[in-house]
Amino acid sequence: MQSLDECYGLSLLDICEPDENSLRLVVQELKILGPAEDLEVSGHTITGLERVDSDATCRLFELLWDSYVAYCVRNESYCTLDREEPWQGRLFRHYTQSKFLDFVGRATFVTVDYPGAFAW
Repeated sequence: MQSLDECYGLSLLDICEPDENSLRLVVQELKILGPAEDLEVSGHTITGLERVDSDATCRLFELLWDSYVAYCVRNESYCTLDREEPWQGRLFRHYTQSKFLDFVGRATFVTVDYPGAFAW
């Protein structure tokens, strides 16, 4: 996952289940394109805005899981930082403890014995 965390940003291009109970994500690298610009909105100027997008030099990443217990996609505009949820990684995070993992543990019969330890 180091290559993902080296990117300035990432954009989800595709999410699907290519086979029964498997998961595929395709994400594209984002980078700053062009110089910083100013933008006037309702008589106020916002300075130093940078355009973040992808171009032909940006990398594509395909992530595949042969199986999964659960997954969740959230709109980043509505996400909050929860310091009680430790993670590793910068852009693509690996969680070993989170409210979502707690929910999966309560809402399913998953245990460390079956199908095994779960995280992410």
